[in-house]
Amino acid sequence: MLACVSVLLTSCEKDYTKVDNLSGTTWKCSYIGDVEYALFVFTSTNSVEFWVKSKGEPEYQNGIFSYSVYTNRIHFTYEDETVITGLIDKNTITATIEDETGVFVKQ
Repeated sequence: MLACVSVLLTSCEKDYTKVDNLSGTTWKCSYIGDVEYALFVFTSTNSVEFWVKSKGEPEYQNGIFSYSVYTNRIHFTYEDETVITGLIDKNTITATIEDETGVFVKQ
């Protein structure tokens, strides 16, 4: 007897341009300016914590922002002002923070 089996392969990558998929994730930039690393910790579908570790200093929370995603663009706002902008591409967010650009990788 001969059997034929069909296998469907699907991607396991999540679409991080959807806020439901960002919620509960952490993204790390290993270097931006004179900062050792920075973190985006998405705590919900509209809130993100920004953590910073400067060289020789302990890690600290630098702010809590609202965020929104339009297509692949992400905007972080504080008191109705956009303070960080970025682009989402699969498992990376390329963000501009105070004239410095960093690549945040999904952890």
